Amino acid sequence: MTITKSIRNVQNTLDSTVNSAIQAADELAKIPVLLRKVESFGLSGKPIIENSADLDNYVTQLMNLDSSSQKAAQSMVVLDGSMKTLFKQDAAGLQSGQKINAQLFERTLAVTELNAVQQKQIVSDAKLIDAKGRYVIAETSVVEQNILSSASFKALSTNEQAAVKQAMSHALMAIERMWRDDLEKYVID
Repeated sequence: MTITKSIRNVQNTLDSTVNSAIQAADELAKIPVLLRKVESFGLSGKPIIENSADLDNYVTQLMNLDSSSQKAAQSMVVLDGSMKTLFKQDAAGLQSGQKINAQLFERTLAVTELNAVQQKQIVSDAKLIDAKGRYVIAETSVVEQNILSSASFKALSTNEQAAVKQAMSHALMAIERMWRDDLEKYVID
C-alpha cells in the first residue's frame, strides 16, 4: 500500500471522535515515522479532547495499542487545556495499578466461563463504561467494591466469582507489563 493511500484511509476514518482516532492510528502506524508527522499534520477530523470522559476513553484505548500505534494515535488527537495534565495523571494511575484499564478488564473477562450477558453486567456493575459507551478510568479499589457488592456478582457460582477476580488481577498484571517503559514516552506536545 502506498503512503498516499494510507493517508487517504486515515483521513476517511477520522470523524472527530476518539474511537476514529484510535482506528486511524493503526493505519498511520504503517507509515515510516519520518513521514508520519509530516503527512498527519494536515489531516482534518482530529478529535479535540476537552473533557475527562473523552480523555478516559482515549487513554484506555491508547494504552492497549502497540508502541507504534500509540505514537500514531497521539498525533491523531488534540488535547485541550488541562487535558494534558489529566492525561499524565491517568497514565500514572494505570501504571501504578491504582486505576484499572476498563477495556483490558473487559477483554480478560471475555475469556472466562461467564456468558456474554454476565460479562456485560459485571462491566456495568463495575461502572467501567458510561451511558454513552465510553470507557471510564476508575480507581481499582472502587471498581472492586462495585463488583463485589453487586447482585449480579453475588448470583455467580464460586468458580465464576473467582474467574471475575482473576480477570481483574490479570488486567492489572498486564498493565504492569505494558508499562515497563518509562512514562516519559507518553509526552504530549
